[in-house]
Amino acid sequence: MKGGLWWAFLGALLILAVLNQRGTLALLVLVLALASGASELWARHCLTNVTYRRRLGRDHLAYGEATTLTLEFTNAKPLPLPWLLVRDRYPAPVTLPDAAGGSGRRPDGGGRPAEDSGRQDEDSGRQPEDSGRQPKDSGRQPKDSGRQPKDSGRPAGRPYDVDAAQGGALPAAPKPFLDSVVSLRWYERVTRTHRIRGDQRGYFRFGPAEISSGDMFGFRRRQRIDDDTDELIVYPRVVPVEALGLPAGRPLGEWLARRRVHTDPLRFAMVRDYAPGDNPRHVHWPASAHAGRLQTKQFDPSDTLALMLVVDVQTLQRTFEYVPEYLEYAITAAASIAMEALAQRHMVGLCANALGGEGQDWVMVRPGRHPDQARQLLTAMAMLSPFPGLSLAETLHRLRPRLPYGATVVAITARPGEEVYERLLALDTAGHGAILLTVGDEAPDVPETLRHHHLGGRDAALSSTALASAALAPTG
Repeated sequence: MKGGLWWAFLGALLILAVLNQRGTLALLVLVLALASGASELWARHCLTNVTYRRRLGRDHLAYGEATTLTLEFTNAKPLPLPWLLVRDRYPAPVTLPDAAGGSGRRPDGGGRPAEDSGRQDEDSGRQPEDSGRQPKDSGRQPKDSGRQPKDSGRPAGRPYDVDAAQGGALPAAPKPFLDSVVSLRWYERVTRTHRIRGDQRGYFRFGPAEISSGDMFGFRRRQRIDDDTDELIVYPRVVPVEALGLPAGRPLGEWLARRRVHTDPLRFAMVRDYAPGDNPRHVHWPASAHAGRLQTKQFDPSDTLALMLVVDVQTLQRTFEYVPEYLEYAITAAASIAMEALAQRHMVGLCANALGGEGQDWVMVRPGRHPDQARQLLTAMAMLSPFPGLSLAETLHRLRPRLPYGATVVAITARPGEEVYERLLALDTAGHGAILLTVGDEAPDVPETLRHHHLGGRDAALSSTALASAALAPTG
């Protein structure tokens, strides 16, 4: 039913019917012409003044936290739409909880993914049919490779799909769609509300969406792409520091601080007589001239610990593979220590050797304890990818001149080595506290002169995940 040939055929058929006085045939031709005209009218104007909009209840979620995803379909014209199909690109790691049983599932798994909130039309109480059509083949997951790298004693990690992960630490996965089919009358708006949950840290993008419609007969179809997108950031897991095996029952600053007390040159206390061994840079020359002998400044010790967390995202020697359990556990440890330190009013910063969103060699958040510091740290950790831009040793080398006075460095890695030990000991010698936290199924052999704690491997990672999930489970 397309093109001028169809209309020419109908015209010729109508002339023959009139000349031969075939009323039934003429009526049939008129019905076909009317249907063809209606089909062309719908096909030409079906997407005119049709809008699609999605809204997230919150764009930042804690691990396991839920929010709403509201979809709004509007037909702002007098021509009704018998059907409207919206295929919205949906990030696979974001869970659509089952409304009936509460179990999580992805939008590629089929079935009805969400509850319909009903039409929001003032003069219509009609309820639209809820279509749960999902792409049949979008639920397939790639199989993990069981290859063992020749240069590593650990199992091979998963390949990383940058486009699918959108900046978060996720394995390669297909891009599913969230399909919605509605029928819209003239000047009508329909909203649907989905409940989504962040069960995987990362940065996720919703959209773009493919909008399709056509005539009521299914002969003609038009589509367009809506390029608007929405972003969601899911923070990493945060567990009590005791769950990481760190000393319990002691203030975090007491465990992290060096044995000797650092004075803060910004906290001037008094002037006293100069004694051998005092720093010549602290001589107070005006006071010395007035007293007739050398006077030196005395400072109060700092009451704030500056903590710099250094996260090594490389878990295997091959940079394009990684062990997800090690990576996520290292980031969980960093997030947990950061939140505990901020709660104790310490300054906390972050440095990671992951590639930045704009191709930077590393990611850095300067130490601070202002009200927005927790959000900045968790956001940076949520967006860490397994791709290293630098080695951990080179990261520590670049970090050294940027450290605040007397800052303590806590390095978290699954691949310690001699060069890393040397860099940390050099920091310790330079007046910065240095602590090494390792992740892995086997504890490494670390020099006794370096403070070290082994966090554990896959079993410890699973335990921390179970602990975080139990904390989110409803009580009572």
